[in-house]
Amino acid sequence: MTTESSRSNKSSRRRKPGPLGKSLAVAGILLLTVMAYFSVRWMMADINSYPARNALINLQELDADAPIPVEKLERAQKAIDRAIEWRADHGDYYDIKAGLSYSQALHAQQEKRFRDYGKLMNQSLDLYRQASQLRPHWPYSWAGLALAKAKLSQMDEELNQAIDNSVLYGPWENTVNISISEAGLISWQYLPEAQQQAVLANIDRGLKRNFKEIRNIAAQLNQTVLLCEQLQESKEKAKLCKS
Repeated sequence: MTTESSRSNKSSRRRKPGPLGKSLAVAGILLLTVMAYFSVRWMMADINSYPARNALINLQELDADAPIPVEKLERAQKAIDRAIEWRADHGDYYDIKAGLSYSQALHAQQEKRFRDYGKLMNQSLDLYRQASQLRPHWPYSWAGLALAKAKLSQMDEELNQAIDNSVLYGPWENTVNISISEAGLISWQYLPEAQQQAVLANIDRGLKRNFKEIRNIAAQLNQTVLLCEQLQESKEKAKLCKS
C-alpha cells in the first residue's frame, strides 16, 4: 500500500508542473506562434516578389530600343507592392520597385512623356533612398540612387555620398561599375575632386569587365575624350581611345 501510494504521488507530481514550468511552456508557445507568424509573412512576401524580380531581370535584358511591355510592368508593380505589404522592412523589395520605376521612366523619356519621366524618376529616387536606409551596406541601392539623382540633375552632397558608398561597398560589382560610370560622367563637372577620382577608379575597374557597356555610355555622353585624358594608362584605356 505504501509503495503504491508513493508511486501515485510521484506520478501526480509529474503530471502537474509548477508555476515556473507553466510559465516556460506558455513562453515557448508564444515564441513559436510569433516565429510562425513572421515565417508566413516572409514566405508570402517572397512569393509575391518573384514576378516583379523576374520582370526586372527581363527588362534589363531587353535592348535599349525595345518596347517595354506596359502590362507586364503594371503586374510587376502590383506584385512588389503586395510583397512590401507583407514585409515592409526588406530593402530588396524597395530596390526592385525602384528598378521598375526607373525602367518606366526611361520608357516615358523615349516617348517624350517628360512629365511622366520626372514623376517616375523621382519615385525611383525615393525608393532607392528607402532601400539604402534599410540596407546601408548594399552597393546596388546606392548606385541606383546616384544614377537617379544624376538623371534628375540633382548635383549635391547626397549624390557625392551615394557615389562614395557605391564604390566602397561594391568596387567590383558589374552593375555598380556601369551605373556609377554613367552617373559620374553625367554629373562630372559638378563633382568635387574626391568624387571625380572615385568615378575614374570605378571606370578603370569597370573597363576590365564591362568594356562595351562603359564605352557606349562614354560615347553617348560625349565623354570619351575626357576619359582618354583622365584615366591612368592601361590596355583598356588604349583600346577605348583607339575606338
